[in-house]
Amino acid sequence: MHYSKDNIWKWVLLYVVIGAVAYGLVYYFFFYKKSEYNYNTQQYQNNSVETADWEIYRNSEYGFGFSYPAGVSVQERGNVISVNDNRQGFNFEWDMKFYKNEDKKSLESWINAQFNSFGQQSDKDCKIVPSDKYGSKVNIQDAFTVLIDAPSFEASCSRVGYYTISPDNLTVMEFNAVQASPELYQDILSTFKFTPK
Repeated sequence: MHYSKDNIWKWVLLYVVIGAVAYGLVYYFFFYKKSEYNYNTQQYQNNSVETADWEIYRNSEYGFGFSYPAGVSVQERGNVISVNDNRQGFNFEWDMKFYKNEDKKSLESWINAQFNSFGQQSDKDCKIVPSDKYGSKVNIQDAFTVLIDAPSFEASCSRVGYYTISPDNLTVMEFNAVQASPELYQDILSTFKFTPK
């Protein structure tokens, strides 16, 4: 094959472009993404250090525990656990409700049986969607969480909010997203753990 000077430069340019693209891909996947992962891991570790001196609340009846900072109080009212924060000069209260699921139903079955206004179980009654549908990250260790979306007029579901089931399917937790103090809410949820009863 005979190459002219013009063709040689075109081939050289093509190899340079291919090499630059390959280098860019290797850099992105092996260095940039790795450093991004390390940053996220470090950020998580920093959060763990920040919560290391928090108080610990444990509940043996429903089998769970979580940590909370000094200046925040936790109160029990039957199956309702309230977290109260007065540190900013106004009262922020966040409630978690706990239910026993002795039949070990799946979370979806439990929700429809529990909250169907007409007392008839149906998958169409409660609009169950992934917990992060609206961008709120709900990460509870080893647990499954869903969101009951705003019900339509045709639906008979009477509740809206987040529902989490324990790994052993014996406890269901109900709570809402917290707008007043989302950082505290996320930090507490990051320490939340169901414990074997």
